[in-house]
Amino acid sequence: MPSSHVDDDFFARQKGIIAATLVLTTAGIPMLFQGQEMKESGWFDDNEALNWHKKEQFNEYYAAFQQLIALRKNSEGHSAGLTGDQTHIIHRDDAHKIIGFSRSNGVDDEQINVYLNLSDVEIEEYALSELHEEATCLFAWSDGIVTDEVSVKNGSINIPKYSVFIFSN
Repeated sequence: MPSSHVDDDFFARQKGIIAATLVLTTAGIPMLFQGQEMKESGWFDDNEALNWHKKEQFNEYYAAFQQLIALRKNSEGHSAGLTGDQTHIIHRDDAHKIIGFSRSNGVDDEQINVYLNLSDVEIEEYALSELHEEATCLFAWSDGIVTDEVSVKNGSINIPKYSVFIFSN
């Protein structure tokens, strides 16, 4: 991450959401730092109030965190796989720096697939392992945009640089 001007840095924003996705979608107890969802910078200091105007300034970033947290908690009842302790790597492409893993709570129909593009390269019509045609996109992050509108064609999707996709099968 850059040492200054983090608020305006594209890579800091993208990598911040990728890191949050990893923390909130992998097994174990997730730990977030106070203000992280608003791009609060600096050391934690309980004597200083959070800079709450950052919530509005980085509303898309904040919204991404809120969606990831809701998925982790299975708030809407369609991401129970993220509440379990089972994790399996389902996709690994070292050349393109794309990784995918599935999470499950032990019930086959509750599997969640998480895919991360850790590179600065966009790829069109990229085939992801274990991505079913009828998969439902629960979360997608790309260039500051949070969406659930991702088109799956023959198990392939267009993958922007430094992006995240979470699917329910």
